[in-house]
Amino acid sequence: MRKIHYAGPIKKHRMKILPGWAACCSGPKAEEIRNSGWHSNIRSEVTCAACLRQIKAHDAYAASMASREGGVE
Repeated sequence: MRKIHYAGPIKKHRMKILPGWAACCSGPKAEEIRNSGWHSNIRSEVTCAACLRQIKAHDAYAASMASREGGVE
């Protein structure tokens, strides 16, 4: 069984990955994943451990930004 990579948007402190590109890598490897079709923007389908770590980091960053914005009046 092949790994399914996350290809949804990811945003962290100094990094932004556009939808359609693997969250775990860049360059030729990301292009290969994009062209192969072994990616999904549905989180429950993702099996790549590195992509799952990126999703977790993205969620933590989004939560910290939301708490900052929520505290400002």
